[in-house]
Amino acid sequence: METFEQNLTKAGRSPHLVQHLCAVAVDYRKGLFSGTNDVVERIGKKSGTTLESFIEQNRALFIG
Repeated sequence: METFEQNLTKAGRSPHLVQHLCAVAVDYRKGLFSGTNDVVERIGKKSGTTLESFIEQNRALFIG
């Protein structure tokens, strides 16, 4: 988590965003976001994706 925080800070992200993303990452590791539902599909009319798939499809956004 320390490296993640350092990379976000080096990338010029605001302290608020860094704190938020680190907290979300900790919760994600603990499984707090493991539940599923059909809200994305009902509202957006297309199926949702996993976090892993989203990051892979948008890798350039996370590299800098």
